[in-house]
Formats: sequence, structure tokens, C-alpha cells
Amino acid sequence: MLSTTLAGLGGMGTFAGPVLGAFTIIALQNYLADRVGAWVTVIIGAIFVVCVVGFRRGYVGELLAWQQRRRAKSER
Repeated sequence: MLSTTLAGLGGMGTFAGPVLGAFTIIALQNYLADRVGAWVTVIIGAIFVVCVVGFRRGYVGELLAWQQRRRAKSER
């Protein structure tokens, strides 16, 4: 389950996506563990749902798509 979350958050179409997804999830878990206790799982789940709904390609995929759209606009 965790590996799916890591890849889904970052984006599965690139090498950097799952790596950045893993970094983000692990950093959030470590940061929030002392502050919210057992609610870490709920918070990480909510973040994952928001990212799946809002960023269909993961946040790395969305960033790359945004860069391509920006380049296409500047070439016109």
C-alpha cells in the first residue's frame, strides 16, 4: 500500500515522481508523527486523495505538463 501511495503521489510516468513522492510521504510522516500521533495515517490518506483527484499524473507529472504548456505558449 505504501509503495502505491508513494508512486501515485509523485507520478508514475517518470523516475523522479516516485522518488519525490517517497521523500514527501516519509518526511511528512516523520514531521507529523510527534505532533498528531495516530492521526498521521488519516492526514496522509487525505493528502493522497486530494493529489489523486487534483493531480491525475502526480505532482511531478503535473509540473512537467505545466512546463510543456508554458513552452508551447512562449513559442507562439
